Parts: sequence; C-alpha cells; structure tokens
Amino acid sequence: MSAFKLARVSFRPLYLPSRSKSSRTTLGAPPDKARCLSEKLKDLSVEDPAVHYKVNIGYALKKLSRKDTVAEHVKLLKENKKNKDLELLARNNQLVIPINEVDEVNSDIMGPVHCRAIAEHYGVYQHLFGDAYFHPVVNMEILYADETVPVFRGNVVKPAEATKQPSVRFQSKPDDLWTLVMTTPDGTSNDVERIHWMVANIKGSDVACGEEICQHIQPLPFEGLGYLRYIFVLYKQEGKIDYADLAKQLLTTRFFSTQKFYAKREDVLTPAGLAFFTSTWDSSVNDYYHTALKQDPPVFEYDFPDHYYKKQVWFPLKQPFNLYLDRYRDEKEIAKEYLIKKLKKTDPFKGDLRPKYPFPNAIPIPEGTPAWLANEIKKERLGRARAADYS
Repeated sequence: MSAFKLARVSFRPLYLPSRSKSSRTTLGAPPDKARCLSEKLKDLSVEDPAVHYKVNIGYALKKLSRKDTVAEHVKLLKENKKNKDLELLARNNQLVIPINEVDEVNSDIMGPVHCRAIAEHYGVYQHLFGDAYFHPVVNMEILYADETVPVFRGNVVKPAEATKQPSVRFQSKPDDLWTLVMTTPDGTSNDVERIHWMVANIKGSDVACGEEICQHIQPLPFEGLGYLRYIFVLYKQEGKIDYADLAKQLLTTRFFSTQKFYAKREDVLTPAGLAFFTSTWDSSVNDYYHTALKQDPPVFEYDFPDHYYKKQVWFPLKQPFNLYLDRYRDEKEIAKEYLIKKLKKTDPFKGDLRPKYPFPNAIPIPEGTPAWLANEIKKERLGRARAADYS
C-alpha cells in the first residue's frame, strides 16, 4: 500500500461572469418607463397659453341646455311611437326619412362645431386668419355646374366642373348685408392668397343683386401641385361698405390677404359662413390659360435628389456593360431613344404598326445576336423592364 493516503478532493465549478448580447443593458430608461416620440415632441413644442391662444372673431354659438334637448328628443320619440301612420308605413317598408330636414336640424345644432373642427384639420383658419377662428353659424349651399356639383367641407371639385359662377344660397333677413369672398391660400410662392371671386353689399340672400368686386374665375391648380384648397367665407356687414380702393387693386393683380382685409374692416365685418373644396389639375386649366391669358400655364415637377452611384470605373468587374453604362446616362436621353424607336413603328392614322403575337418570344432571334441583346429583345417583346418604364 502506498505511503501516501488518498485524500478526497471536492471540485467546485467556478462561474465567470460573461456578457452576452441578450444581457446588455439598454441605453436610457427601460421601455416600460421611457416616453414615446409623440410625448417628447409635445414637450419640445410647449406653447405659453398667455401668448399662443386663439381668438373668436365670429358670433357666439347658441347655448343649448342638455336637459331641454333631451326632453324635446324624448317627447318627439313618444309622439312618433303613438303615430299609427308612421307605424303602418314602417311595416310596409314605405317610410321615407326626410334627409333634408335631418341635415337642417344637424346644421343648426352641431353643424358649426363640426365645420370648425374640419376647417382646423385642413388648416383653413391658420392660413387665412392666423391666430383667429370663428364658428360658421350661417350654413351656405354652394352648387357648381348647373347646381349638380355641391361644395361642402373639403370635397373634391374638378376645375372643369367649376368653370362657371356657382349659385349660393343661405338664410338671411331681408335687410341684412353680406360680403362673399372666394380665395385660395395654395399655389403661390410668396405666402399670399389668390382671389377668385368677391361679391359685396349682398342684400338679404340674393347674391345676384350684390356688387361684384372681383369677377369669378375657375380654380387654377397648376399641374404638379396636387390638391389645392378653395375657400368661401361669408361676412356679415354692419352697413354698406365702399370697396372702390380694393376693386382698383384687384384689377391689376389677383393677390389677396384675408388677414389684412379683415383687420382693416373688423369693425364693420364679422365672418359667419364657411365652405371649401379641394381641386387638382385637369385639361381645363390649360384651356383657360390658352384662351383667356394667351400663354402657357406653368408646370411643376418634383426635383428628386439624384440617386447615388459609385464613381464610374474603366473596367467594371462582373457588371453587364449595357446596364452599367446606362446607369450614368441622363434618364431623359434614354427615354428619348425609346420614344424615337416607338414613333418609327407608329402611323398617325393607323396607330401602332408592330404585329401582335400571342407568344412573342416564340419568334426566333437571328443567329449571332449577342446574349445581352437577345435578353433585351425578349424583354421588349414582353413589355417588361425598360420597355415598361419608357413605354
């Protein structure tokens, strides 16, 4: 037996701290306590209520008692339930709801509040009156195109549908005087509006008998600008107003500022009605410029930033030479080549002279054609790739 005694040794594993990807600490506050982007932006754009506030320059809304409104509603429901004629019509599916009466009730009660909310969403008050607003307490009915195209609050009306002066109707006392202005804050580069129509000293609700300060012209949203807002504002006058100086100014230019116009006459004018629509370019805009102004309308294009490509080299490795060279050419030059190729096979009276086959690539390609050119021919026959981009 060995002189050395075997001692029992116990081994305890040693754990070394390791930092894995999943155990890394997050930067900043934990996700359950951190603020989202909208909360941070809200804190950065804090406005002082003593400085940044909106001023009501219009008429006050009717104060409606909820108790009286609910009582009237309950009373009407009870009367309708007792009405045997309504019950009989409903059973026979002959009951017709008077939509016009429903709209009138809605416009009187919640119409001004809803109209103001929509106008604020579209930025109407901000771009016309700055830090002021008003409740449209007077409901206007504006109809274009022989009273077939209405103007509500932001609906789309094409310029071709609004070439003629619209019909405007609203409720008024016989002796009240009004001013109606139609402007657009969009489409100008110097932050001013363009006036399209103005009628002043309207007695009662007869717009045709008012004094036309500025003749009506159709909406002129230029090509490339997108949707433009065209806004009708109805002002109530305290008395007859002389707009002779403004009429002379509008003879030479259509530029207008609603904020300055109202600030100069705020003692005798009060905004009471509002309606607006949006419009985008169509061919009638070009027709108006060619016939009325004897000039071409401006066309706007978005200036896209140039796509970044690596610097061109003499010997590009593993690159198709035709696509590589065209990458550094002007897009308009390539489009011109495809257009010339297309016009060579197009007759002005018969149209496209190229034969149409059910299986275009079944036609054999001439022998000796390079592989890259054969691929281009196949794509062009199928109308794919560049043939689709520049067709």
